[in-house]
Amino acid sequence: MQVIVIFFIFLTCLFLEHKKVSEFNLSLITIDSEHLGIPDTNYSSIITLSSNEFTRICKELFALSETVIIETTANHVKFIVSSEVIGGSIKLENNESTDDKEEKNFIKVIK
Repeated sequence: MQVIVIFFIFLTCLFLEHKKVSEFNLSLITIDSEHLGIPDTNYSSIITLSSNEFTRICKELFALSETVIIETTANHVKFIVSSEVIGGSIKLENNESTDDKEEKNFIKVIK
């Protein structure tokens, strides 16, 4: 009889000042995942975000998974990684009111 034990680590970081929530769960078993390309798509959202913030998010998530899903609503943009081993997300809310250009997030949904 073979017993497989899988341990998970769950981490949630709240940044109330910047209206940002980062959530991650990590399985301690490593499984290879397939590399997927970016399909040709007509996108329905325009997101204005500092290049520094976008680069930081991509680097953080790439360390966890090769595939990142970007999901938008009228109020937020969510960067999601998911595989058999790990899952997590970084959510940025619409934050036009701040005076700091580096902290400003603008989301526009086109119907």
